[in-house]
Amino acid sequence: MTTTSAPVDGCPDVTTPTATQGQTRAVIIDYVDFIRLDGREYLAGFTPTPPVSRADLGEVVAESRCSLSAFNERTRTDPGPPRDGDTGFLPPGTDIHAVHGWDPTCRIAAERDGRLYVYLAQEKGADHARPAACAVG
Repeated sequence: MTTTSAPVDGCPDVTTPTATQGQTRAVIIDYVDFIRLDGREYLAGFTPTPPVSRADLGEVVAESRCSLSAFNERTRTDPGPPRDGDTGFLPPGTDIHAVHGWDPTCRIAAERDGRLYVYLAQEKGADHARPAACAVG
């Protein structure tokens, strides 16, 4: 039997198994710094990139929906695969910007804890983290 509670922020519904014979199961996930937008994964911190300043930020292209690390920390459940707008660490409602000189399908940026992070689009279908050619070229 499972129980369901209301979504946390823009996160998925929480479905947790009820205790069975005095035992419950918790899931702890170690996330990387990612953003998922328009079906594409973007990662920060895996490939060296020059830092960006506020002057480098372009228009807001999206807003974060759910920080899966915060969701997992609060609920100890697996939220399933990331949906568009889900992130590893950005709080819900965080502006996600284009970066001047880059197509937003290649590079985007966001602020977390007072610091700007650059996120590189990842090669679709790769078997490991690998930036898309347009994100590094």
